[in-house]
Amino acid sequence: MSRSEPAFGVGLDRNDDACGYAGQQARPSAKVGSLGIEAQPGPTVRVIEVSKIVSHWYDDVLTEWRPDDRHIGKTVEELLSGGDTAPILVVKKGDRFEVVDGHHRLFAHLKAGATEMKAIVLDGTFEDTEDLRTADRHLKAFDEATGYRYRFSDSLKTWTKGLDGDSGTKVKRRNILGVMASALVGKAWSRLVRIAFR
Repeated sequence: MSRSEPAFGVGLDRNDDACGYAGQQARPSAKVGSLGIEAQPGPTVRVIEVSKIVSHWYDDVLTEWRPDDRHIGKTVEELLSGGDTAPILVVKKGDRFEVVDGHHRLFAHLKAGATEMKAIVLDGTFEDTEDLRTADRHLKAFDEATGYRYRFSDSLKTWTKGLDGDSGTKVKRRNILGVMASALVGKAWSRLVRIAFR
């Protein structure tokens, strides 16, 4: 491997079929200017069925994990009102996609009854993303220590949102009454938490 090649690329599927993944490396395209540098196609956002997204840490994200309800409640409300979230980062694992970054967004999509969500598929395995995940943990620790003054821990989400360009995909809902009930329970819980910590 030459010095300029990454350990694993960000070659992404062009979303040719519902769940296939070509596993292609990013291919050089045209030369840029007179420098003779090969331009690489960038990562792309694709839509993935929520049922095909899994966690490395939890068998069932919705029942085993307890994220901050205030954060989740806002995201679920946004999804239910027709909004969207930044794409999550995943790696391909068999016929599924394993979350690298985006457990909160996945949880919110599950709570909202979404059937699909946006993601960027990274090449390699979950283990190959250790440096990326470690860097993200360090940025979160720094933000916590500085009272989120700089918000560096949002950098991956900001990057994926910048790539999105809003492909127009909106959340497909299963059962609107169940989803609305979940949102109301989440909202009530958020109010209780706010009152308790005043």
